[in-house]
Amino acid sequence: MEEPQRKELIQFYHDAFASAIGSAAFEDITEIWNELAKLEPDNTASFIQMADELKSRKKNELACKLLVSLIQLYRASNNQAGQATVITQAAKLAPRDEQLKEEVAAFYRQTRGDHPLISEAIEKSGLANPATAVNEATAKLEMYLKFRPDDIVNHPTGWGMGRVQAVDLDAETLTVDFDARKNHTVSLEMASRILERLIPGGFKARKYLDPDSLKTMAESAPEELLKLLIREMGGKASLKDIKAKLVDGVLDTADWTRWWTVAKRAAMKDPYLNVSGGAAAAIELRDKPLSHQEEIIGKVKSAKVLDTKIALVDEYIGSLKSTEHLAEVLEQLAQMLLAEANQSRNSATVVQTALVIDDLRALSPQVKTQPPALDAILAPGTALSVVEDIPKPSHKRRALLRLKDIYPDRWADVFCSIFSESAGERSGRNDRSSRSDLWDVAAKELIDAKKLREITQAFAHILSKYKEYPEVYLWLCRSAITGKYPIILGEHNKIDLVEKLLNLLNELNRTVPGESKTAMAERKKLQSKAREAIAVSDFKYLQKIAADSSEDEGRRIYNAAKSCLGLTDTAYERILDIVIAEHPSVVPAKIESAEEDAILTTPDGLRRKEAEFDNVMNKEIPENQEALRVAISFGDLSENAEYSAAREQQGILMKKAERIKKELTVAKLIDPEAVRDDEVSIGCSIEIRNTRNDRIEHYTILGPWDSDAERGVVSYLTPMAEAFLGKKLGDKARLDFSESKDEYELVSIKKAI
Repeated sequence: MEEPQRKELIQFYHDAFASAIGSAAFEDITEIWNELAKLEPDNTASFIQMADELKSRKKNELACKLLVSLIQLYRASNNQAGQATVITQAAKLAPRDEQLKEEVAAFYRQTRGDHPLISEAIEKSGLANPATAVNEATAKLEMYLKFRPDDIVNHPTGWGMGRVQAVDLDAETLTVDFDARKNHTVSLEMASRILERLIPGGFKARKYLDPDSLKTMAESAPEELLKLLIREMGGKASLKDIKAKLVDGVLDTADWTRWWTVAKRAAMKDPYLNVSGGAAAAIELRDKPLSHQEEIIGKVKSAKVLDTKIALVDEYIGSLKSTEHLAEVLEQLAQMLLAEANQSRNSATVVQTALVIDDLRALSPQVKTQPPALDAILAPGTALSVVEDIPKPSHKRRALLRLKDIYPDRWADVFCSIFSESAGERSGRNDRSSRSDLWDVAAKELIDAKKLREITQAFAHILSKYKEYPEVYLWLCRSAITGKYPIILGEHNKIDLVEKLLNLLNELNRTVPGESKTAMAERKKLQSKAREAIAVSDFKYLQKIAADSSEDEGRRIYNAAKSCLGLTDTAYERILDIVIAEHPSVVPAKIESAEEDAILTTPDGLRRKEAEFDNVMNKEIPENQEALRVAISFGDLSENAEYSAAREQQGILMKKAERIKKELTVAKLIDPEAVRDDEVSIGCSIEIRNTRNDRIEHYTILGPWDSDAERGVVSYLTPMAEAFLGKKLGDKARLDFSESKDEYELVSIKKAI
């Protein structure tokens, strides 16, 4: 029968049913019902609605009879869900109907026939007793058949896991060997409420009985492990919940990322698993298999925006091996992306589309779809803005390289301009963190092409105006300090870079009046990058720079560090130690005898220094001794890099321990009674005004162990503090901040302790 004709007949019989109900022609109902059962047997909701209509006309017996016939039909087609639904409805209409009870017994024999107690359970349920209602009997059956001997059960709140030893239907009891309570007997009614029956062969049961089998499955068939777990979690689970289950006894937490990388690839190829990505990553178990190719086509079609389609295809490409693709699927994906890109006004998205279509074409020569032309989109004046709007770093880098093909004679100028583009022009970009990737790509390409004049000029411009380009300067400084681009430093040596780096950090540490939260967050981010650049590889490169420096160059670094309020206390001390170790004479004469003078500090500062000393003596030195022991065990100390590094670190730690020990012997707490509010002294907070720009700056002067650049706490030994100690309101001092020497007026003095 053709579908239109079938639908027409269905509507005819529904109309006939409504007419028979309206005219009380109940003798016609059975025939109408039977015809509809042939035409739409699985429309259970419709049949239940018809039964309700009969009930409203007080025809419960007829309604029950018709529903019983539907149960028989469903049993013949093995529609178990349909049977359960109709039995529940029929029991409401005629709770003690004998024929219905027979169907209930047949339903349980069909669905629970493998249970060893099925016959006894049916007999004891009361189905054969005319006085017992169907609902009462089915409740008994559910209780009797919930457990069986050898089942694994779990009592979540105390007894733990256990194995069922016996089910006694006469006594209605269950006997279980729990881990914490052997041969324990409870009533079936209570067991049904408090015990969880684990699915035989399921994840929880196997984890209890044979956890090693799950560990083996995790490595040999991760997709099968996922199916086993997700089936038990209701058919769908978030990646977060899956991880929580697996790292609890199956996987080590440290192995999760490695395992999931492999498992995700396997899951994406499994026809029964649907893997969704994004922030709410989840995996769903399908009822019916779907091929990997069908899945990706369906996902791309249903995605609402082009960016999502690109991400899906890109992920699909990454999951493939060279022999696992179908050319027609790749071609279809390319056509879908191109059609969307032709309608898009987002230049960055169109560029990404071109790159992904290129990837599809690389997988198979049979993909004929051409990517969008990029010449107009990546015009010289706007190319960098478009590239920076691309969200994926690898696509961003490839788009930049594409400019070499589009502009073979002008690409070097475009690449150089990326270094000097101002921070203001870059504001609003969606992936600021990957700029260094672009700078690295541009620098490498320019150097490889021997465009040394162009890149040297570009870098010289950045170095001369580093305050205008702090972010790119920090990248360049770190790259140069570590020896990444020695060929293009020009006249700017590493001493220049370090000195300017410390000056820049000092500048970034200063609060800007009226600064927005966004601007402050960006400044703090740059401040962190500057500190990282100075301390890269635990100051290893700074030590090398100091070792190669002259005394005058060492003094420049020393003075820049002494003036820098943006350094952490630890970094400040490390830099001074490194420079003094190479050039002891850089320390002014009045400070050489500081070991004999008291070091003033607060109680908190003293506790921190004592904790630092304890850490050096009881943690760092023992760890270094162990590193030495291990290095020595490698043999051949003359070519043993581990031994050399450990010995070098040993010397640093011994000097550090000796220095801290001497400092602690001369430590003296700042006397709060000696702090004044009419004259700058150690222990007070001050406000100073820059007479050039009227900017107000706040500082608290404490000891060297109390320094906190984030809170504006400076040591009384810094040039800034020394310049104002003893001064009164209205007094002025000239400070050497960065490369300028500005005059400051003292406008406020308060006690800080």
